[in-house]
Amino acid sequence: MKMVSKKQYRKILSVIVLTGSFLVPSFNVLAATEVELRTKNLFCNNIDTIKSRFDQSTENVYQNLKERRDNRLESLTEYRTKRDTELTSDRTKRDQDRESGYQKLEGLADTDEEKTAVTIFESTMDQAVSTHRDAIDVAIKTSRDGLDKAITNHTSGVEKAALDFRNKTNAAFEQAENDCTKNVSLDTIRQHLKTVLAEARKTFTAAVQEVATFRAIQKDLKDTRNTALKSAGETFEKTAAQARADLKKAFGEN
Repeated sequence: MKMVSKKQYRKILSVIVLTGSFLVPSFNVLAATEVELRTKNLFCNNIDTIKSRFDQSTENVYQNLKERRDNRLESLTEYRTKRDTELTSDRTKRDQDRESGYQKLEGLADTDEEKTAVTIFESTMDQAVSTHRDAIDVAIKTSRDGLDKAITNHTSGVEKAALDFRNKTNAAFEQAENDCTKNVSLDTIRQHLKTVLAEARKTFTAAVQEVATFRAIQKDLKDTRNTALKSAGETFEKTAAQARADLKKAFGEN
């Protein structure tokens, strides 16, 4: 048997140790790869379930928004109907009171001049009332039409945002499914899916939150309506005051 010198022994030992240093990590890498592969397979095999849960959650949010919007529209319709009924009732009562006042004035008129003055007063007041009511009706209709248009535009914006959200998230899940069949790491698949879903959610949320802009439009319409109503009221009062003054003059009152 050939003897090995100490020098040769140390050389062989160093080679063995060096070789071992490469072998150990290789086993670790292999084990890590197998674990990652199993985890990836588990994720990919359940991606349909993940998407189904995500879609259901999304649909719940959308239906909740739609329900609240429908409730607001129903309340708005009820409010308008109530206001219209009250306005019609108030006008009917005022017409009756005005007609009663006309009859009393006619009973007080003795001379032709007084009778003519009463007729002119009645005609002037009837025209002033008609003009005033027309101005009110136009102001209300303009405000309501503007609000309805704002509601329609906002609703369309939300619906479009919801459709874009679905398209983006569906595409993200589809890519994840495709990547699962390729040599793409699980971290990459997850990160891409997470990023796209987060961006889609952010965009949709921003569209829904445009309700703040909608409320600003609503306030502007209300302010414009109130200004028109105030102007119509002032015009009516001015005309009525002049008509009363002319009537008193005809009756010899100061």
